[in-house]
Amino acid sequence: MKKRSLSRYLSLLLAVAVALGLVCFNTGDAMAQSDWTIGSPDVLWKGADSQWVNVWKGNQNATVTKVSSGNTKVIAIEKFKGENEKGKTQTFYYIAPKSTGKATITVNFTTPGGKKLKAKKTIRVKKYPNEITSLKVNGKKVNISKNKFRYDKGKITASKVKVALKLKKGWKIANVYGNCWNNSGSFKEIKNAKSLVKKGSEIKFPKKYSEFELLIEMTNGKDMIDYHIRLSRNKNP
Repeated sequence: MKKRSLSRYLSLLLAVAVALGLVCFNTGDAMAQSDWTIGSPDVLWKGADSQWVNVWKGNQNATVTKVSSGNTKVIAIEKFKGENEKGKTQTFYYIAPKSTGKATITVNFTTPGGKKLKAKKTIRVKKYPNEITSLKVNGKKVNISKNKFRYDKGKITASKVKVALKLKKGWKIANVYGNCWNNSGSFKEIKNAKSLVKKGSEIKFPKKYSEFELLIEMTNGKDMIDYHIRLSRNKNP
């Protein structure tokens, strides 16, 4: 995961993620007495990007102070320091899927009211399903074997992007979320992103935006997997 980008846009992307459902939440293992939820998928894929761990209740976000894994061979814990939505330095925790199997993570957190709590969640790591048979971005064929979970090597040369995606039998596009932004903080959601990607149509956006990203959620009816496409006018997105 490119954490330098998250550090800059963390508060903005968190708000969008919660609003659009980009973060997969599950309440099954969260502490019943507190109603606080660990934000992470139930299933991760071996070799996928690390997933940010957060804890929430309603529109409130807790501060995660520690995350541990019951089986680090399956799920490892990563952390780095960055700025939170208040501009203060904070340690952010990630879970990294290393091998197939199950692991229980334990999350220590502090609520906005100062209460210290702990919650656990069991996560399964599965083998990469090879769900994409073909992907072209702006007419360029993407080598999926080298870009299994994301493609971020493309450049924006015009204010439009065209994605041609073909999936293995049994898989389909569940949702597509798109946005574009620039370094000044201006942000815009891409409307009808799912319809445009499914049709292979051009996705247009204003010229003032230098960064473009799609999150494509695919499902086989049982499991969900994400694919990220990130394009930039800049040399180092």
